[in-house]
Amino acid sequence: MFTRAEEGYSLKKFNVIGASYKNVGLKGMKNSLFSFLSEIIPAAKQRGVLKCIHLDVSSFSYV
Repeated sequence: MFTRAEEGYSLKKFNVIGASYKNVGLKGMKNSLFSFLSEIIPAAKQRGVLKCIHLDVSSFSYV
């Protein structure tokens, strides 16, 4: 289902992939975010890279 960003997406494929998230819900979005962060934050910290999340990320505007 996932495509490497370098390969790009057609508009049709982008819409199909986006539709797969339709029923994820707030809990699913939070779980996905926390899972992602738990993987990248330790690696970033080891390398001295700071990470942040912008409050205006549209997917989380209702959180």
